[in-house]
Amino acid sequence: CDLRQGLETTLRLLADRLRERDIQILRNYHTERLIIGRPWQLNQVFLNLLDNAVRASPPGSRISLSLVETANDTVLLSVSDEGPGIPAENRKRIFDPFFTTRPPGEGTGLGLYLSRQIIESHGGTMRADNLPGGGCEFTVELPMSAATNEREAPTTDKRRGAVA
Repeated sequence: CDLRQGLETTLRLLADRLRERDIQILRNYHTERLIIGRPWQLNQVFLNLLDNAVRASPPGSRISLSLVETANDTVLLSVSDEGPGIPAENRKRIFDPFFTTRPPGEGTGLGLYLSRQIIESHGGTMRADNLPGGGCEFTVELPMSAATNEREAPTTDKRRGAVA
């Protein structure tokens, strides 16, 4: 699985929204190695993280993407925005199923929950941190060479709108 390719594919999907909001993408890719993983699931994570970053970012701001190899055979992906950050009262709940801060009908509250499940099924971790001075950074750590768990991560069945 090529994480750079997955990120670039996701950015193409969001290109119109990025242009409409005049959001600049800063890329900092420092790995060319592939990882073992399910690309369609990882792309779902990328879409969720980037969509949330676009929604949180004010017009004319920047979103930074970083891919870095670590010494312990993992890759760190970070997605950071220049939005307001995550309020303290929401930080402990953002990965809970059905938790959303969006108005009714605009979000299911499953995006970050499913994203974390997917990352954990790949043997990785995900966390969110507010940045000093504003903004938020989501960091995903994935093993580069470990096989994925046998258990499939939950996904959204788009035909029925249900979580499988």
